[in-house]
Amino acid sequence: MAYGNAQNVEDSLVEPAAVVRAIYQRERAGVSTNLRQLHTLTEMPQTKALRAVSGLERSGFANIESNMHDALESVVTLNDEMRAALDRAIARDAA
Repeated sequence: MAYGNAQNVEDSLVEPAAVVRAIYQRERAGVSTNLRQLHTLTEMPQTKALRAVSGLERSGFANIESNMHDALESVVTLNDEMRAALDRAIARDAA
């Protein structure tokens, strides 16, 4: 009985992590991130980047502020809890 392809499992973890990392780095630099930029920032196909950010939003880790004129210009941010967890991880690594 097969439980899925190992590559699919890896992608399901790596893609959201890459999106989180890109958004977080930009937030720390004071720069906003929109949906259109994600695939370039993460170097993954746009459909995969959008799927990953959609999953992050459904999970409550990211927020998407909709742009009514152009959906791909919608701004993506991490929630406070995710940002705080990443800040703690960086502080631990620096210690």
